[in-house]
Amino acid sequence: MSFSSVSFYVFMFAVFFIYWGIPHKFRYILLALANLIFYLSFGVKFLPVLIAEIIIAYFGARVLEKKKDKVLFALIIVLTLIPLITFKYVDFAIYTFDKVMIKFGAPILDHTLKLVAPIGISFYTFELISYITDVYKGKITAEKNIIRVFVFAGFFANITSGPIERAGVFLPKIDEEKRFNYEEATFGLKLVMLGLVKKICGANVLKQYVDNVFGNIYEYRGPVFIIAIVLYTYEIYLDFSGYTDMARGFAKMLGFSLSENFLRPYLSCGVKEFFARWHVSLSMWLKDYVYIPLGGSRCKKTRKYVNLMVTFFVSGLWHGASFTFIVWGLLHGVYQCVADLIKPFVDKISGFGRGRAIRAVRIFVTFLLVSFAWMFFRANSLSDAKYIMMNMFIGDNFYGQLLQMGFLSVLSIVFTVLIIGLTIAYDVYSERLSAKGSDVITEFGRLPLVFRYVLYVAIGVMIIVLRAHVGAGAEFIYIKF
Repeated sequence: MSFSSVSFYVFMFAVFFIYWGIPHKFRYILLALANLIFYLSFGVKFLPVLIAEIIIAYFGARVLEKKKDKVLFALIIVLTLIPLITFKYVDFAIYTFDKVMIKFGAPILDHTLKLVAPIGISFYTFELISYITDVYKGKITAEKNIIRVFVFAGFFANITSGPIERAGVFLPKIDEEKRFNYEEATFGLKLVMLGLVKKICGANVLKQYVDNVFGNIYEYRGPVFIIAIVLYTYEIYLDFSGYTDMARGFAKMLGFSLSENFLRPYLSCGVKEFFARWHVSLSMWLKDYVYIPLGGSRCKKTRKYVNLMVTFFVSGLWHGASFTFIVWGLLHGVYQCVADLIKPFVDKISGFGRGRAIRAVRIFVTFLLVSFAWMFFRANSLSDAKYIMMNMFIGDNFYGQLLQMGFLSVLSIVFTVLIIGLTIAYDVYSERLSAKGSDVITEFGRLPLVFRYVLYVAIGVMIIVLRAHVGAGAEFIYIKF
């Protein structure tokens, strides 16, 4: 069930009404059943992996709470990681080995196992690793009820694409006796609507143009590549932040507050700030469970940069078993190291200019660097990325290539520019409200009732029309990670 499918909304509202209609002591059981039904909608073959990891984490944490043994801790972490490594990286390792052997004259054979990674495995594996680690370090106590662990790791609102939650924050919420709160429920509904707008009216529209180019790159040359990269930069943002809004909205309707995963990332003044704003739950997870254990920044600069590169290598590999993702991660690692090296110079230069002008320049430069890295993230192979880099500034017949890209009318161009313009305006406005301790949805609720309902109807019609025209078949990008 996709968040943009009708079947999911039937499921969600059934869960919602039953959840608030039954006594508190039975609600966690309902959530466990809801998780089970939701996950089974993707196929029964994926369920045993999720259950196996939960069993390992549950008993592993119970044992580690009583016996603080480093070897045992490492063994339990490895056991938890085995499914993720097997399903996501074994075929990649075999494929890479075959490619190397072909260079030495070995026959061309396909030895890959054709394994399909279970839905959400990267997300729930990281959640369970953080749970085990936090119990081992004494930050939290081990959960005595395995069903509650399943509610945490298998929570249907965020299992497919995050945010990556922490057990120490989520598990106590299960035991909290909640009363239905109309304001929270409607706040959640508004978040869901915002996510739908981002996904269907934004990301899905941009996706058709991006796919036309990246799916047939050798038919293009010149500035259309730059346009496609910029469109993908906004497509992935609207897609992923839209999913997060919806996940947080569904959770809010049930009385749970999930982590805020996006903090206007394209308004960042540097690459370090970008990762403090983009996919925040993953960035914090990597910092707490990879970067700091490696030594973090409390060491010599050379070692610090090695720690950064390893952390971003893990980030790239986490996203997918492909050299394109690895290069994307390593490129951001290089960005971080260079930014740290030139920080004194940048700070000095910033002191000579007007604050807003310098900030605008830094935002623009950061956006260019991030967009360039997204090219590798979206490219189907490194050879495709190389072709794009070699040909983005040469070529002719720009108008003809725009038509080929899918811009068949002036209206399509205007609508695309409008999507990006509104996204920028929304983020700028959100940034200002955040500084005042507010947000767009709260401010929206203060508008006159008639105006709000007119806007609800307009948004609903727009979603229905675009869903019918563009289609709702496009899955969320991060569901494959």
